[in-house]
Amino acid sequence: MKRQIAADDPDCAIADPDYDGIMENFVDWREKGAFTPYGVCFDCGITSGQAIMRYQSGTKALDCGGTGERDNGNGSLMRILPIVYYLYPGLPATHNETTFLYILDP
Repeated sequence: MKRQIAADDPDCAIADPDYDGIMENFVDWREKGAFTPYGVCFDCGITSGQAIMRYQSGTKALDCGGTGERDNGNGSLMRILPIVYYLYPGLPATHNETTFLYILDP
């Protein structure tokens, strides 16, 4: 059975995402500065770094995340927030949100 990620907005649903490809992108981001404006990963964060290291050590992509109570804090929110503004471009933007929008679509 194929896995599908559901969302409130059907335009945001992703069928059959390439989890290994996503993790490879995270590895490239951390090690090579991919997807950054200056080619350098500035701050990966402890939890994100641990998940990436688990993947590099052979852990399956969907099993790389931490399971502890403190494994999904501010860092995870900070790193996922830009996708909200990408998927919903009509949201009102404050200065910081405008910065995120510019990074995603200069």
